[in-house]
Amino acid sequence: MIVLSKFAIFLADPTHLFLIGLSLAAFASWRGWRRPARALAAGSALWMSVCFMTPAGDWLLYALEQRAPKPPDALSRATGAIILGGASDIRPIDPARDPYLLNDAAERLTTIIELRRARPDLPILFSGGQGGLTAERMREADMVRRFLTRLGFDAASIRFEPLSRNTYENAMFSAEMLKGEEGPFLLVTSAAHMPRSLGVFRKAGLEVIPYPVDYRQWRPRWSFLDMSRRRLERMGDAMREWAGLLFYRLLGRTDALFPAP
Repeated sequence: MIVLSKFAIFLADPTHLFLIGLSLAAFASWRGWRRPARALAAGSALWMSVCFMTPAGDWLLYALEQRAPKPPDALSRATGAIILGGASDIRPIDPARDPYLLNDAAERLTTIIELRRARPDLPILFSGGQGGLTAERMREADMVRRFLTRLGFDAASIRFEPLSRNTYENAMFSAEMLKGEEGPFLLVTSAAHMPRSLGVFRKAGLEVIPYPVDYRQWRPRWSFLDMSRRRLERMGDAMREWAGLLFYRLLGRTDALFPAP
């Protein structure tokens, strides 16, 4: 199932769809199928025009990020916090060069320090293993432990779940570790990822409060001057999350197609 989910993520990338369309157009042209070749080439060009020249991806991402805002009393109500991994890119270079390979979702990690300063008594669980199809040399939980320690933070005060490879396993393994403990728990992840995470964690039997971080999209607007790589990346982020929502719902892994608080 992990392989299938990774393939779905691959197809949800707008650049991959464009290249697949061009490849099929080239194949059709080579075979002498002129109409399909023209249709595939035109469709691929139209798709890139939509991604670069319209705010379609911005709206898709904005809808995800606005779905589950943080309640004003979230921190005072919580009995614990669950931080989802995904803030680092674990690659062979990490143990070889000893850097911190943080990505755009690094705010998930800095929120650990923020929460501990605001609520020193708040139990925190970090959930994150490695999301690759092949065995990695380092799990994200190990990297985060090292990252916090070098910042002078007491990493021993954090519980780590190091086995999960995707959001579903984040929820299953976290629920197992928190069995018998009463919620609600703050659920900390990127704002666009929050709807899917809420549905999966509730399905796993945990009472969670959304605590979104890592916002990436302002209110969308039309602008033909914004034909940038960032717009394509926002479309990719949105498509992966919407595909994940549909995929998880079909598999019965979430409690709603578009979960809300």
